[in-house]
Formats: sequence, C-alpha cells, structure tokens
Amino acid sequence: MENGYRREALVDLFGHPIPGHDGVPGWTVSSVAKIEQTQLAPAYELLRSAFGTFDDEADTMTSRVFHYYN
Repeated sequence: MENGYRREALVDLFGHPIPGHDGVPGWTVSSVAKIEQTQLAPAYELLRSAFGTFDDEADTMTSRVFHYYN
C-alpha cells in the first residue's frame, strides 16, 4: 500500500500505468481527469445525496467507512 492506496485498486480504476518522461510509471492527467469526471464525481454526488453532508458530527458515511476499515 502506498499513500493509502492499493496499487491493484488504482490499476482497476485507471488502467495500467505508463512510464512518464522521467521514467516513473503513472497515468496521464487527461486519463485521470476523465475517470474523475465520468466515475468518481457521479459516485460522490450519489453518496452525498443519499447520506447528506459529510462534515457534521453525526456523519453517517464517515461512521460507516471508519467501521468498515477498523
């Protein structure tokens, strides 16, 4: 796990990384932006509308995520 992400989960989401100009593998800005716009943003909006705001003390989504991962 690196920076809190499982590599295989990132590959499932963004596809296989390609070497950048510096030789470090990663994803292009345009491919990440496309996934954010077409998958992540709609999923976030769905969750936000289903559970309400994520910043109050009785935040249901945060409680569920905390319970799931701990």
